[in-house]
Amino acid sequence: MNPQYNYLYTQQQLSSSYSYTPLVPPTSINDFYDVVRIGSGSFAQVYRGYELINQRPIMYREVALKKINVCYS
Repeated sequence: MNPQYNYLYTQQQLSSSYSYTPLVPPTSINDFYDVVRIGSGSFAQVYRGYELINQRPIMYREVALKKINVCYS
């Protein structure tokens, strides 16, 4: 897998050339790929995906800061 371009590389057995197949769907957020929303709440949405570099599974939470009231004293 080439995470930089979100493509899977396959080598043909009789040839030294490479072909690529795009991941379906090629969704990515920041440094993560294959991102799927798994939940949401009042202030955040939670996504599941994989790191581009290490290929580890991750959970990604996106917080809506505009909905949070912050009081400064």
